[in-house]
Amino acid sequence: MLSVEQIGARLHDRLTLLTGGSRTALPRHQTLLAAIDWSYNLLSEAEKILFRRLSVFSGGWTLEAAESVCAGDGVDRGRVLELLSGLVDKSLVLAEEREGQQRYRFMVTLQEYAGKRLMETEEGEAISHRHAECFVALAVDGEPKLRSSENKVWLDGLNSEYDNIRTVLNWTLRNNAVMGLRLAGTLGQFWYHRGYWNEGRRWLAEMLEARGALAHPAERVRVLNAAGWIAQNQGDNVSARSFCEEALILSRKSGDKRETSFALNCLAVLAAKQGDLAVAQSFLKESLAIRREVGDKGLIAATLLNVGIVALRQGEFDSARSLFDESLSISREVGYKHGIATALVDCGEVARRMGDHAAAQSLIDESLALAKDMGDKSVIPIALTSQGDLAALHGDYAAARALHMKALEVSRELGDKRLIAEMLQSLGVVAEDYPTARSLFEESLAIRRELGDGAEVAIALNCLGSLSARQGDYAAARSLHDEGLAICQQSRVKDGIAQSLNGLADVARLRGDHAQALSLYKQSLAIWWELGEKPEFPQPLEHIAAVVMACGQHDRAVRLWGAMQAFRSVISVPRPPYETNEYDGQISAARAALGEEGFAAVWAQGEAMGADQAIAYALQEDEAWSGAAMILDRSQG
Repeated sequence: MLSVEQIGARLHDRLTLLTGGSRTALPRHQTLLAAIDWSYNLLSEAEKILFRRLSVFSGGWTLEAAESVCAGDGVDRGRVLELLSGLVDKSLVLAEEREGQQRYRFMVTLQEYAGKRLMETEEGEAISHRHAECFVALAVDGEPKLRSSENKVWLDGLNSEYDNIRTVLNWTLRNNAVMGLRLAGTLGQFWYHRGYWNEGRRWLAEMLEARGALAHPAERVRVLNAAGWIAQNQGDNVSARSFCEEALILSRKSGDKRETSFALNCLAVLAAKQGDLAVAQSFLKESLAIRREVGDKGLIAATLLNVGIVALRQGEFDSARSLFDESLSISREVGYKHGIATALVDCGEVARRMGDHAAAQSLIDESLALAKDMGDKSVIPIALTSQGDLAALHGDYAAARALHMKALEVSRELGDKRLIAEMLQSLGVVAEDYPTARSLFEESLAIRRELGDGAEVAIALNCLGSLSARQGDYAAARSLHDEGLAICQQSRVKDGIAQSLNGLADVARLRGDHAQALSLYKQSLAIWWELGEKPEFPQPLEHIAAVVMACGQHDRAVRLWGAMQAFRSVISVPRPPYETNEYDGQISAARAALGEEGFAAVWAQGEAMGADQAIAYALQEDEAWSGAAMILDRSQG
């Protein structure tokens, strides 16, 4: 009578679909409804009550949850286990073990039947209220475990009960705003860590708009902070600022110091993204003071990380490393695994930028392993892309692309626009051809302009500028680097200034403007030296060598090349493939100019220098260098 598709469309109401069984069978075998009715009518009264009430659960339940929700008014709490076992024995309830815990569930058709039986009584709303109370309590009572050694247990427990929690969120939206706000505010960290960012934002927004939500500011403020934090991570800075500013007002008014510190922390991150590091530092200083006063070590560790990130953006590597180490120590002390994983990847970033790649690899690997064990999707893509950056530094571009692609997949799942832009840029750096790289850089730049993150916009501009210079479009390259430099100078982001200056120096060198190139390379190198960002030393030093080589200073050039070749071996940073041909040609020319014996002697002098001595040698003021460059430029002009 029906096609498969028609049957599928009607399966939402199985009990009325299967109504025409065999006419010769017993009545209870003729229809599905009659079969279940017959089984139900064989139950004792207490079993019937429990059977009906269990229909309120979604996705299964534990014995403890059944006792909490279903006991009372005809079902003695002490008999719930016995009655539930009877329902299992009669195949009306299924029992199964998951991760060492016994859970129970209905088959879908039996749950539908039990739900209809519950609706026939007058206790449906009361049971739904008890169900909501049970899972609100589960979330609220367990929330302090998030920043302790029990955080994985809490997150896994919520994940196991997430179908029930969704049911409660739906019920509270219609029936109890204060319970819904309390639950949603508590779930903010769960949604963040487990990657339910889009769904979490939807629930939080709906709770804030629910009838009666404005009448409960104490609960509302937690929802605002949770919504602000997730929105900020997804790059919706306008919404994030609106949520957190309202949360700050409400929390200051009520004296809720914990929520005040949350709002300040998020507003600090937003200020840092906009390049206003002074405001970010001010907010973080106040947030940290409050959290130290409250004494929540997990929150103290989280704030220290953000203070360290601001220090890192200002190029204060030693300060950043000290803050990250302190945060890591506190998180290890209390067993706060998310804090440990985040601090590890931040410590790894500092180690990478200071040239200690072995330490960086170890720290980042530990972070990724811990994040995967926790199922913490807020950390996994960051650790993956850090691994990819290390692979690219070592010249393993295929591995780097694979790691960045994995990170991009998770970032898209989260809806994290900032991370998506970062992954696209990283993929552009290791792209196999220029058109692909340009497309990736342009997509990254568009997202970063949308987010309004000045320093990140500048990085994307510099990537596009360097690519344009390699393709011979010097006018476009200079324009892009000039824009990046202006942004970084305004926000005083030192590493961004150095990158922009280096890009402008490359343009000048490729155009044959040796005097300007030499000046810009020296400015860029001086900043990298001040910052101590060792992986950035070789390229400007080798380019300075190319400039002085063109000016006839062969021995100086060879010393610098020899020093940097030795340094590259120490820090395991190979030369980018696109520079290999130019470099090989310059070395051949220097060898011909000095002769084999002279070249070898000068090269050995360079190898013995060490990085700091080589940088000082390159930066020293020498009229012969500048004069030769100017003479050469005039002659070519």
